Amino acid sequence: MSWLAHSERVFAEVVAAQTQASTTPRTPQGHKDELLKLADTTQQAFMNAARKLTALGPPAILDRFANPAS
Repeated sequence: MSWLAHSERVFAEVVAAQTQASTTPRTPQGHKDELLKLADTTQQAFMNAARKLTALGPPAILDRFANPAS
C-alpha cells in the first residue's frame, strides 16, 4: 500500500468517527464524550498510519535537482 493510500485511510477513519459522534445525545456530557471519542479516534488513526508508513520506509521520490543526469 502506498503512502497516499495510508493518508487517505487516516482521513476516512477520522471522518467516520465524526459522523458516528454526531449521533451522540445533545447534552453537555454527550458533547464532551463526542469530542473525546473524536480526539481518541484521530490520535489512534494517525498512530496506526505512522507505524505503517515507518514500515514502508521513505517514499521513492527522485530528487532530480541533486542528480540532474537521471
